[in-house]
Amino acid sequence: MIAVVPVRDGAPDPGGPEGIAEAGGRAILIGSGVRDALGVIPGDTREVQLAETAGYRPAAWAAALAPLLENEPIVVIPASPDGRDLAPRLAVLLGRDFAAGALQVTAETITLAVVGLHAQRVLTRSGPTVVTLLPSARAWLAGPADRAAVREIALA
Repeated sequence: MIAVVPVRDGAPDPGGPEGIAEAGGRAILIGSGVRDALGVIPGDTREVQLAETAGYRPAAWAAALAPLLENEPIVVIPASPDGRDLAPRLAVLLGRDFAAGALQVTAETITLAVVGLHAQRVLTRSGPTVVTLLPSARAWLAGPADRAAVREIALA
């Protein structure tokens, strides 16, 4: 499982840190100022890939990220405005199931908020999935992630 977190001017999207925590501390930060965003991600983050890009271009981002994510069984993206734009595009390019508005993601199940957050529905995963996780859906250990393995990646 890996989180993909859009970043604008060094600030991860709302829900980005929760997504990283939900994905077990693995993430790709994509956008502008990604290195600056390292200071506000969870302290127990273990692996971060930094993809510096100019401007928010969800279609181009999805096309560039798809080859990097094809072997990841679950991709978690914040259910922020940028994440809600990027996630379905990525799901289509990867040919995967898409689950929007999750409260919890595990290897086996996805718990979705339904009826305006008044109820929950638990889905059993049947294959590779792209999921948007609602901001503030879970707690996370405040950073900085000074022990994370960090590497920069170039997107095509």
